[in-house]
Amino acid sequence: MFGRYRDEADNYSTCVFPRAAFTQPYDAERVLLEPADGMRLLDLGCGSGAAADYLASRYSVEIVCVTNSAAQAEICRRKFEKFDGRVRVVVADFDGLDLPGESFDAIYALESIGYTKDLEAWLARCWRSLKPGGRLLIRSPGSLDHCRREQDYRNVTAFFENWRYNFLGANLLVFKLRRLGFSPIRYRRLPFWAWGITWNFIQHLLLWKFRLRMRTMVELESIIWRTSKIFVFGNAYNVVLARKPLPPPSSAPMR
Repeated sequence: MFGRYRDEADNYSTCVFPRAAFTQPYDAERVLLEPADGMRLLDLGCGSGAAADYLASRYSVEIVCVTNSAAQAEICRRKFEKFDGRVRVVVADFDGLDLPGESFDAIYALESIGYTKDLEAWLARCWRSLKPGGRLLIRSPGSLDHCRREQDYRNVTAFFENWRYNFLGANLLVFKLRRLGFSPIRYRRLPFWAWGITWNFIQHLLLWKFRLRMRTMVELESIIWRTSKIFVFGNAYNVVLARKPLPPPSSAPMR
């Protein structure tokens, strides 16, 4: 996967996200999460560990990274040796995690939430694991809202069934987060036209044209690219930021 398709330091994504010139790939996530020295973060679906590496290199934070891939975990362990134990990797299905309550200052899932088999239970675990005032950041490809033809819907649905990934729209995430008690909740839907002709965009075009030789996820994505262009070009990417409220201040007892 890495090397032939994406470098280990790259944003583990087939999406293109516009950013200001001379900024790093995870600057937006850093701004939204507001990490500070001493915080404890949870990375659900860490991929090659690029986001955790970026954050831990800039702040004295502790990060627990979760992946269900032993190959990814080995990449991460090698990469995280320089942090002297501040960043560690857990190989597990994040649908089965049993984490202590109120033990993390922030949780982030960058295009991994679509792999959960029970969205409500996944979000509820995040609620329990976050400290009051903690932040939950979710980045996810959009839903099927932009399928305008039956064939587009059938092609994309076949991709979901093969790759076991569900595209979750921002509206659904916000609705379920609000029911759990998260507040405030901010979100942004990033349409294709906003991606812009950036260097990151050009890199992805080159990947699609010259480097799609693999018979795994990349091949499946290329099927969508060829056969469901209305979905691909119209589909938005969602960034959702939710906060677990602080408990109300206790009133002083009357004398």
